Amino acid sequence: MEPAQQSATDHLPPSPPLLASCTSALAALGTPGIFDTVFALLRQATPIDAYSALQLFTDKRPRVLAGDDGALQVDDAQRALTWEAYSAGPYLFDPIHQHFVAGAPSGLYRLEEIAPAGFIGSEFHQRFIANHGHADELDLMVATAQGWAFLLMLVRGPGRPRFTHGEIQALQALLPFVEELLRKHSLVSATALEPERVNDLVQRKIDLTTQCFGASVLTAREHVVLRYLLLGYSSQLIGERLGIAEGTVKIHRRNIHHKLDITSQAELLALFVQCIPLADPDTGADPLVVFQSRPAATRLAFTSAVPGVQGAT
Repeated sequence: MEPAQQSATDHLPPSPPLLASCTSALAALGTPGIFDTVFALLRQATPIDAYSALQLFTDKRPRVLAGDDGALQVDDAQRALTWEAYSAGPYLFDPIHQHFVAGAPSGLYRLEEIAPAGFIGSEFHQRFIANHGHADELDLMVATAQGWAFLLMLVRGPGRPRFTHGEIQALQALLPFVEELLRKHSLVSATALEPERVNDLVQRKIDLTTQCFGASVLTAREHVVLRYLLLGYSSQLIGERLGIAEGTVKIHRRNIHHKLDITSQAELLALFVQCIPLADPDTGADPLVVFQSRPAATRLAFTSAVPGVQGAT
């Protein structure tokens, strides 16, 4: 007799604790505790050490909703500094944020599956992902009818094994329930989850810098290449996207480095972040002009004052 085919649900634990977790999650619908109960439910499928729940927008900075560091040793002050630096602009280069903005469906994602070639090892990856020392991370994204999405980052701590194919299948078996639950939560908690309708000056500065950074000194083609470089794309992939030779991209890259007075990807990301506070949404000018007008000593002091930019080389 042939062995029976295993389905995703065969990886799930016995039903009583699973059903109890589902019941708890349903009871928390419409309350801030919903995310802790979803985390507990997902841990019935496979061990997860910690999670963070975010709210993603297409045109606004992400918002932290909840989290549980579990047994991970996380310094609160360092976490706050990292989040301040991330939400001040670099979140734009996060592959999961780009994936959402591009219209990706709800699902369970792994970074290497959605990141562009060359992203792993990039300055963004080193500064905001690798430095945390996580053994593995899965991103559970749930798009809502309101145009934004929930993001649950599921983390395995240092020294722990990566999520196996079977464990991912077990989590995927719970996705339909979790997606429907969180979509219902988005409706019953619409007021609490509604994007803040305020004049977010920081967001306006981020938007202007994203549009205009470098435009005052670069050609139109160089500016397009610059955007891809900021997103962590390799020269080969940029060439494929733009339909030009890799050698031509490298020439553009050298010209960009020369005109921006930088020598590396790390300096490019640092320069972009430093220009955000200098952006003036009322004039719409390239903030790089203001930065380059500063004396060298002032620039250095400014660099050291920006969270998450120190030591960029």
